[in-house]
Amino acid sequence: MFKQAQHMFAVAVMSTGLVASQQSSQAEQLQDNGSAQEESLDDQRVIYLTGTLDHEAGDKILSKLDELNAEGNEPITIRINSAGGLSSVASAIITSVRRADFQSPIRTECIGNTSSAASVILILAADKGSRSASELCRISIHQPGRAIQNGELGELQNAVSGAELIWEGRMQDLAMATALSEDQLRALLSDGQELYISAEEAQQIGMIDQIIRLRDHQGGQDIDVLPESLCARLSYPHPNLCPED
Repeated sequence: MFKQAQHMFAVAVMSTGLVASQQSSQAEQLQDNGSAQEESLDDQRVIYLTGTLDHEAGDKILSKLDELNAEGNEPITIRINSAGGLSSVASAIITSVRRADFQSPIRTECIGNTSSAASVILILAADKGSRSASELCRISIHQPGRAIQNGELGELQNAVSGAELIWEGRMQDLAMATALSEDQLRALLSDGQELYISAEEAQQIGMIDQIIRLRDHQGGQDIDVLPESLCARLSYPHPNLCPED
């Protein structure tokens, strides 16, 4: 009887030890998974440029770029959805990542729309082969200085001269980074007009290198006529879409 009790106690201790060992192993596995997830997020090394590109946004981006570059020389991706902003801030970001002592390769991605200074970052901040855009992305670019409205004649002349100087330098940079010549760029952007292009067109003229393709929609079956509630909102009759009873 005593031996039987000893045996049962030993089995219970072994079982308890097994459960504790399993729980410890599960806890370690969860901890490892959490660490792996954090490491995976850190390894992405992604910076988002969204909204207006002002001095505050530029300072944050520059600080994060320097931080990631100091951590290692793995690629850094700048994902852009911005209507642009200050040309000087764009120049600072481009200058920062193209310094000789900046070791991390830069990749740029348009994930929404890019305009003005944001488009310049998309095109110039990354090397050829590392610039991409979603197939839904729309890119626009224009000459600087369109916001000049009033002031003393000398101030206006100085502002125009400064904008022209900036644009001439930017024109040279864009010609080197794309498949367009300076003359072709001037023709596309003549008279201060805004150039709007699709991702496909941007790839054709060398402003980006790859197009990010999206998954196909899994839509339902097409309908022949519109629901009555939608037909009631139309401003004039559409017999094919809303046949009368």
